[in-house]
Amino acid sequence: MYNYIWFTGVMGVGLLTVAIITLMKEMVYCERHGLQKLKTLIPNGLLVVCSIGWFVLTICLYLSIQNQI
Repeated sequence: MYNYIWFTGVMGVGLLTVAIITLMKEMVYCERHGLQKLKTLIPNGLLVVCSIGWFVLTICLYLSIQNQI
């Protein structure tokens, strides 16, 4: 019954893991090559924010279904 909620949660965990790994790799790359971190890390930071938003939406979806039952 709640398979799509679990699927959404797993997708959120996967997205957060990829976002953190990518963010760490980009930070190391910026330090090695002396690039500006702000300009390079904005997309990765937004990916982290999106993954946190995904978790919030998963929790809201779960709570709204619990209120309907």
